[in-house]
Amino acid sequence: MFTLNSLKKIKLEFQNSLTQEFSKLKNISEKQRKIFLKYKEDESLGGMENWLVSFSEKEFFLDCLEELGTRKSLGENFLDEIIFLLKETYGDEEFRFGFLEDIPKDRSIIESTLKEFYLSSEKNLIQLNSDYLKGNFQSYKHYLKSPSESGLDLKFSLKKTPKKKIQELELAMENLEILWKEGFELFKLFTSKINLVRSQNLVSYSHFTEFGISYLNALDRNFLDLIDDLIHENSHHHLNLLIKKYPIFKKMDRDEKFYSPWRESYRSIYAIFHAVFTFTYGSILFFQIFNSPNFKYSRLTTIDLKRSGFRFLEESIMNEFSLIDLKENSNKFTKEGNEIIDYLDSWNKNSKVYVNEIYKSITNNDKKKIKNLKKRLNKFRS
Repeated sequence: MFTLNSLKKIKLEFQNSLTQEFSKLKNISEKQRKIFLKYKEDESLGGMENWLVSFSEKEFFLDCLEELGTRKSLGENFLDEIIFLLKETYGDEEFRFGFLEDIPKDRSIIESTLKEFYLSSEKNLIQLNSDYLKGNFQSYKHYLKSPSESGLDLKFSLKKTPKKKIQELELAMENLEILWKEGFELFKLFTSKINLVRSQNLVSYSHFTEFGISYLNALDRNFLDLIDDLIHENSHHHLNLLIKKYPIFKKMDRDEKFYSPWRESYRSIYAIFHAVFTFTYGSILFFQIFNSPNFKYSRLTTIDLKRSGFRFLEESIMNEFSLIDLKENSNKFTKEGNEIIDYLDSWNKNSKVYVNEIYKSITNNDKKKIKNLKKRLNKFRS
């Protein structure tokens, strides 16, 4: 699950499965077919995957509308049934059930909302999305509201990317290869397209159903953070591919919550698992930067070196905290899920031998932050 060759094999299997799934569909228009085949031609697994998800969603919302049409009265549970099915079918990252939870149980409002979802899914089948196709960094999308808040209403203006920022992003990828060769190989394997975005309080993000597509706010991040963003979103693609391949989670209680050191709030075990995976790769990145014999050939400064040491310590402490919760709840994961947790736990434990040495090299201000972090986590653990 973690060697480069095994991951290449899993990715190829996933690509073949998308093609096979498409070949089994019936009643596909020629326009719809051309869109899917264009994504395939461009080797955009994210485009292929999202097209198939949109087709499934279109059928789902059409069934809901037909069921609504057969009912003389809504009954108490009709909307609740749709929300439950959305969660069960499309998982925790499905956001539309949040809209449905907020609307009144009025027949006309439910019908218009379902039609909006249906039309949105149908539109994805007949229009190419440039976010999924190969391109350059000449422009970026400036969102009026953060995508996490706006849902379907993704209003944005297209703006020209400053030349300096384009060069910085290209340099970030070059420096990743200089500082961490294995990490760069993983980046090349999983990240197929980077889209530049900008919005208030927006860092970077990706979606479960858009394999290989990363959205980065390269305009408001410093150089070290930009390299971190490349690896962070890439690790999401890595984990999402494993989840598509293997059964990772058993049936879980959605209401059961665990403290997240990163969010400083309570999250599901699913979210904690994702956080530990991605931030372990962040921890590895900062460790590699701090110890890289090629550091002098990179664009990073001695300030970045000290910052990398601090970030390694910070991520290691938070990962260690949440790994306790993951290991104590091993019954919530399959054999494959626990193998991933053991791998993450092993790396974090092995890296602890370097903690004291790295701690000595960071600034006094960062030492204070580390002490406060430990104090906060000890409080919650107790």
